[in-house]
Amino acid sequence: MKFRKLWILAAVLVIASLFISACGSNETPTEDVEESFVYPGVTEDLSIPPTLAPTLTPVPTLTPTPTELPGPSPTPTNTLNPYDTLIFNGLLLFETDKLDEALELFNQAIQMDSTLAEAYYQRSRVYLGKRMFAEAITDSNFAINFNPDDPRPYNTRAVAYANQQSLNQALNDLNKAIALDPQYGDAFVNRAIVSIAQEELEKALEDFNVAASIQPEDVEIYFQRGQVYNGLKNLEAALTDFNKVVELAPEGTDGYFQRGNVYIEIGELDKALEDFATVIKLDPENLEAYSSRGLIFLTQEKYEEAINEFSQVINKNPEILEAYFFRALAYNALAEKENARKDLTYVIENTTSADLKEKATTILNGLDATPTP
Repeated sequence: MKFRKLWILAAVLVIASLFISACGSNETPTEDVEESFVYPGVTEDLSIPPTLAPTLTPVPTLTPTPTELPGPSPTPTNTLNPYDTLIFNGLLLFETDKLDEALELFNQAIQMDSTLAEAYYQRSRVYLGKRMFAEAITDSNFAINFNPDDPRPYNTRAVAYANQQSLNQALNDLNKAIALDPQYGDAFVNRAIVSIAQEELEKALEDFNVAASIQPEDVEIYFQRGQVYNGLKNLEAALTDFNKVVELAPEGTDGYFQRGNVYIEIGELDKALEDFATVIKLDPENLEAYSSRGLIFLTQEKYEEAINEFSQVINKNPEILEAYFFRALAYNALAEKENARKDLTYVIENTTSADLKEKATTILNGLDATPTP
């Protein structure tokens, strides 16, 4: 029975990628640079989406330097001149995602003095937030021209270049930023992300290691490095990093979810279920966690539990057709052929995926060819 279950698990994983991808379809689209990421565990055919077991969350977009407030004091004082006051207030707006209002203040600062670099640099970050990459590059150019020894605008320009798929230019800028400041952790992180986009996982790992030594409490570094370890099939190291993510951000869901995926790869399905249960407790609307749990139950031949998980997905988002498909498999295993037939027919009539339609049709034809008990 153990070998049979392992075979079933392998078979389910072949199609599970369709399901997981669909469950994440309501999320904010990832940047172009992310689409080049070699998802850990995929086959040599890179057109195949990630399966259930490997990492399912794309590496996040490159990020600009964290906010640096002008002056030695973290709060505005009467000693700030009008230019610095505009920068300071613009930063406060930027940090609360009031991008248009922040943009207006940075515009005023530039009108006040068009030869100072800081306003151009801060405005470039606003343009990044608004996905206006050409404008971000232009402002970064001004900032570099007025202060060529500041590493921050090189980093910001690299982010813009990367989002335009100009990865070599991004890499050049990140190299320059690091040369100017060898302790610039964010530049190492961003260079690692560019390396991932270029399918250079070993190089990415080296930069994440340096970044972690500079910023040991930065949870994002461990999260992303864990994905790289997963891609390199160093599951023990991936597990260690996701443990660290959970330690640093116990109220977040990403660490638990990715750790659950690693547990699946090493065959610790009960531990994976525990992590997915935690994800659902923290975020009851997390459809990926329900779907992952349902797929595990399916491979464990716990069909009633599987039906419940896939029904949860369907109730929360009826447009995820893969949930109907997998629920049909569970219904079929329980000999509830009419319910299975309804789900498969619904999939066939509504899916735009030729692959899913073919699989559903094959199973439906098998049902119709077998007499109902």
